[in-house]
Amino acid sequence: MFKSLILYSILSLLVSQFTWAQTPGNFEITQKVRNLTKQDVTWVDSLQADPQDRIEFQITIVWQGIQGTQNVLVRETLAEKLAYGNNLKLDGTLLLGDITKESIKIGTLGSGQSRQVTFEAQAAAAESFPSGTSNLINTVTVFNADRGVSTTAAVQVTKATSPTDISTGPFSVWMIWLALFLMVVLFGGSFLFLRSYVRREVFESPYETRTDRKLATMIGDLKKKEKIIHRRIQ
Repeated sequence: MFKSLILYSILSLLVSQFTWAQTPGNFEITQKVRNLTKQDVTWVDSLQADPQDRIEFQITIVWQGIQGTQNVLVRETLAEKLAYGNNLKLDGTLLLGDITKESIKIGTLGSGQSRQVTFEAQAAAAESFPSGTSNLINTVTVFNADRGVSTTAAVQVTKATSPTDISTGPFSVWMIWLALFLMVVLFGGSFLFLRSYVRREVFESPYETRTDRKLATMIGDLKKKEKIIHRRIQ
């Protein structure tokens, strides 16, 4: 009698475990986001953000099955330019751990039961993004030994275009402006010197040719020397 009772108990346990594993059903999950930096209150599937904005994620898990399901885990894969920001909660209760590095246990879900996981993340600094809009896709997976389901939420980070974003090679903008200024000064000075020389030596010169000018200069030098010699003799 006792042996029969033990055998019946073991068979009942095995049957119940087999029935649990084979119970039809699946997870129904949604992942939404909101921008904490912009003080958004509405959860959305996709949002706009700026570099370094803080983003909050909300994951809702519902088990759609006749019977419950056990050992349910949740894991998040963030886009490369989003960093995990802690504040992990299960149904409003604070949890320890990093949902992006380890699977978070939420236990057993009964038929139609839902649970909610929230956590925060932060967008990278502006220098990590190219100009324009970067579409960051984030994936959550809910699973156990029998099945798993994934869904995504998007964060679109926009970096405004600025003059400093234009590539100038090894030269900075101020160096280019300095070079342009020096070129203007150089060409302007050269032009003024040339105009002065032409006016003095061509239009205002009393000599017909360069030879005449040189001869006049030599004669002038001789006269100066004669005057000096004459003064020394006196």
